[in-house]
Amino acid sequence: MISFIIAYRRDTSERQLNLEYCKAYYKTLIPECEIIVKESTDDIFNKCKLYNLGAAEAKNNIICFLDSDVFVSECSIKKSIELASKNNVVIGYNGVAIYLSYLSKQTLTKALTYDDLLTILPKNYKPTRLEKNKMFEVGNLRAVGGCLIMTKDCFKDINGFNPNFIGWGYEDNEIIQRSHKLLKLVVMVNTKRPYLFHLPHHNIEEDKSDHNFYNNNQLEYQKICKMDSNKIKQYIKTWKV
Repeated sequence: MISFIIAYRRDTSERQLNLEYCKAYYKTLIPECEIIVKESTDDIFNKCKLYNLGAAEAKNNIICFLDSDVFVSECSIKKSIELASKNNVVIGYNGVAIYLSYLSKQTLTKALTYDDLLTILPKNYKPTRLEKNKMFEVGNLRAVGGCLIMTKDCFKDINGFNPNFIGWGYEDNEIIQRSHKLLKLVVMVNTKRPYLFHLPHHNIEEDKSDHNFYNNNQLEYQKICKMDSNKIKQYIKTWKV
């Protein structure tokens, strides 16, 4: 059916708790799924490397690259599987990323469901970018990261995640941009239960870009953006994935 691949580093107890929530949630959603957790043993957490290693191990043809602290609905996953089977690159939600606070996280139980997450939002809620209150924050209305789904053949066609990225940052934007230029149809899934929810694992004010390789990743992303499809086809042949 589907293999979920999670790149993970246990740097806080909260992140460990999120991973347990995540594994239990998707196993309940799709009991026959495979969950592969690639945990970093290096000093530098290299997300792209871990994703590529996980893809090589996956037993199922449909693979989902999943952050360890994000949750999308069952109908979004099933729609994503359907679309991915047609050789598309699929973003498994509608682009609305909702970041929960620690206060809202405290209301959740181990038997976490999507309905539990929806109850945190006001009734008939319409997301507004950068809206923030004590329970949640709307991080983005057109996000592309956190839940990316495709077939193994599609992953091979684009030659996986870019091994020139170090740490994290811009890898989600880059693979989407590269997929477009390699003439893959990139689809954003929009169902009746459309959002991606993100559990907290650090201080909300923490600067996520505060690592030594973030600027390097930005430059690599910009490099890809400037290439046409022919140059990208040649460039990815130089990668060791």
